[in-house]
Amino acid sequence: MSEKRFKLSEEQKQSIDLFVLKGHTLRDIADLYGCSYGLVCKHFNIMKSKKIFITTIKMKGKTEPYYMNEDDYGKLPTYNYSELSESEKEIFNKLL
Repeated sequence: MSEKRFKLSEEQKQSIDLFVLKGHTLRDIADLYGCSYGLVCKHFNIMKSKKIFITTIKMKGKTEPYYMNEDDYGKLPTYNYSELSESEKEIFNKLL
């Protein structure tokens, strides 16, 4: 008895990556589509998907040095309340 091979539609293939990003496992997706786990794995490739754009997050760095000379590198940095920015003062006050 020959068994009919199950094929995923193009829409189903493309939506696998989206389901994974939403938190579904590959086994959950296989159960949803009624196909084998191996077939879903074959078509899962997050980097190949053209519909998903993962934005990069860029954080600004500190512009002034922690230490003014090399002898201070072994010490923990110290701060004065007056040297803090307004947002840092706000955070400091909330934590106290």
